[in-house]
Amino acid sequence: MKVFIFDMDGTFIDSMDYWNSCYNDWLLKKNKIVKDDLYEKLNSLKIDDGIEYIRSEYGIEDTKEEIEDQIRGLLEYHYKNEFEIDPSARIIFDKIKENGDKLVLATSTDRYLANVALERFDLKDIFDMEVVGDETPLHKDNPEYFYRIMDYFNVPAHDCYVFEDSLYAIKGAKKAGMNTVSVTFQSLKENLDEIVELTDYSCENLTELR
Repeated sequence: MKVFIFDMDGTFIDSMDYWNSCYNDWLLKKNKIVKDDLYEKLNSLKIDDGIEYIRSEYGIEDTKEEIEDQIRGLLEYHYKNEFEIDPSARIIFDKIKENGDKLVLATSTDRYLANVALERFDLKDIFDMEVVGDETPLHKDNPEYFYRIMDYFNVPAHDCYVFEDSLYAIKGAKKAGMNTVSVTFQSLKENLDEIVELTDYSCENLTELR
């Protein structure tokens, strides 16, 4: 049995670019000068941690709850109406299941927004395990994040395959000894060369992977 571990945003849903512009646009409405490294800083953070970062870094007076409601509202709208899924995702997921292997969702997005996406694209019952941002204290740069998935299924690291668009998560999976596949269509351009070099296999999108 093999375990296939899929990130969501920027890997099989084209939502990663908006995560950057969402915070960027929100800060501009607050008349803040947005720093060039905003996307890189937020890329590895869960939504709660990202909100804490912009409150501290940009001197935002709104409460964490107020910011969270506004940011979540913007993201929820886009998950419901704007973001699209890679047309090959369901085909690949079904093939994995047909082969008797296990399928895992591993996303830094929180449960509520993840469910919005999964329900819209009819993926709610396909995953054997779902690891979402607000239900784990771990970040993907920590190999323990991936060890726990491996232990849950009682499989060795070499039978686990991690599909990711982010460098920090790929590094965490590699530290855990897992096989890595980079999906690069929404990866940070400045990290692209390192991502491709570090992963065992690289593709622009899941359609190419098929």
